[in-house]
Amino acid sequence: MSKVYDFIKDCECFYVATINNDFPTVRPFGAIMEVSDKLYIATHDRNEVHKQLRTNVHIQIIAKKVTQESGCVLRVLRKNATI
Repeated sequence: MSKVYDFIKDCECFYVATINNDFPTVRPFGAIMEVSDKLYIATHDRNEVHKQLRTNVHIQIIAKKVTQESGCVLRVLRKNATI
């Protein structure tokens, strides 16, 4: 498994940013998996995030992990995500 996937899984909750018309929209997610070095998120094909990804395939995943020693933020930008 990749370091990116491991980091996101350790966070338990991560956020997915999409474009809703001309404005960014950010939502919490909990389900992610990695297959052949690609990250996959789960969403229903009738909800708004799915519709937004069909319209504009640019996506960002944001995850934050805080430990007693420090805090870290990971941001993954993906252009042309596959739907």
